Amino acid sequence: MNQLIWALLVIAAVLYLLSGVSRFFKFQIAGHDPTIWWRGSMGLLGFSIALLLWQLLRTHPAR
Repeated sequence: MNQLIWALLVIAAVLYLLSGVSRFFKFQIAGHDPTIWWRGSMGLLGFSIALLLWQLLRTHPAR
């Protein structure tokens, strides 16, 4: 599960950086507007953060 979370975080970060650069230079990625990739990376980042929090809460001992 930890490798999945880290993989999702890395993919989201790469997509975010790629879309940020493409928005700055105003070119398309794979024929799509960079805003689509930016929104997708934000959704993936939110999902991976939710998985990370779930994993932390699941493994944290109850007090």
